[in-house]
Amino acid sequence: MALKDNSISILEYHIQDDRMIIDILKQSKKQIYDHYLDYVSSKSTVFEEDKQKIVDLFTQKIKGPIIYREYYRGSQEYCVKTLDATVIYNSNDEAEIILATASDITVNWHEQNSLKQQAQRDSLTHLYNLKAGKYIIDEYIKKNPKQQNALIVLDIDHFKEVNDTYGHLVGNELLIALAKYLLFHTNPNDIVIRMGGDEFVVFLKNVHDDLTYPCNQLMSHLNEISLSHHGIHFSISMGVYTFSNEQNFDNIFKIADDALYHSKRNGRNRYTIKYQK
Repeated sequence: MALKDNSISILEYHIQDDRMIIDILKQSKKQIYDHYLDYVSSKSTVFEEDKQKIVDLFTQKIKGPIIYREYYRGSQEYCVKTLDATVIYNSNDEAEIILATASDITVNWHEQNSLKQQAQRDSLTHLYNLKAGKYIIDEYIKKNPKQQNALIVLDIDHFKEVNDTYGHLVGNELLIALAKYLLFHTNPNDIVIRMGGDEFVVFLKNVHDDLTYPCNQLMSHLNEISLSHHGIHFSISMGVYTFSNEQNFDNIFKIADDALYHSKRNGRNRYTIKYQK
């Protein structure tokens, strides 16, 4: 009864029969599922990407606790649960029953996820911050070592003059607008980072040899950024490095950053592409 009072469900899985009994402490809420593993895999409201974890737990391929998400029936809203299990053996020392407890952790999960998101995001633009972006890029390169990718480093030309002329609040408004612009003009799977100040990084996944098109797209639509009530006209400079072997963020950033300064030395409002040798 203490378990029930704390929103904890009891699950009794009979291994040989592939039969699940849920909420065994209260007869009126008892649910019985024959062919339970098939049910979980096909008909259940559990998130598709979490179904296999439940099957693996009850087939003893993994140990708990596991976390899974499940839709409320007839709704797109969902709860988050943790599931742990203990194996009960018969007199022949054979696994007979798996006794499990499922706890609703939705509130805590969302709170923790929100804190995690805040720790990964730049407070002004809500793009990834350097620490989070660097980690994500490094992990992606490790998993796709032969894929051709590109790193763009860019900043706003003469941004200090914007702050000096219009004030830092307007400068911040420009940074926020540029962040939204970069997200709009890149693919959803690309990674956009605010390094700090007016410097941004864009990691383009799985690119082709010709990078002039994506670079021209970023350079040629800046008039879409609307700060007309301040009468601000601005440009950006970019440095680009494309590569197809396993490198780390620091190495590719250094080369792309050198390309950025090449653009600045040659008049700004342009991009420079460096290719892997």
